Amino acid sequence: MKPIIKASIAVTKIDKSLLHKGKDGTLYLNLVFFEKKSEYGSDGYIVMGASKDEKERYEQATGKKMPIIGNFSFWSDSRPPQRSPQQNTEYRREETLRPPQDEQQSFSRNNEEAPF
Repeated sequence: MKPIIKASIAVTKIDKSLLHKGKDGTLYLNLVFFEKKSEYGSDGYIVMGASKDEKERYEQATGKKMPIIGNFSFWSDSRPPQRSPQQNTEYRREETLRPPQDEQQSFSRNNEEAPF
């Protein structure tokens, strides 16, 4: 099975009071994914899942809304993760658009007008 979402989370931003124990004692954190394109190429952001009461308690204690703790990109064969703006400015020479060599040579050799 191939992955469909690639996510990154800042673990230091997790509010430990929102962790809950499962029946086997394992700690869980609910996450909520919001789809919104970013300037860095991600498809959305991630916040901690919390009830209305938990959100209000958090906002009263910190004076802030629930923080964005990460981001995600859809990932599949048909839609690979987007590149960041910094990566998009870096290109390989082969990716530049140029007319085929034979057209370049014939145009410059004959010093003719463009063929269109």
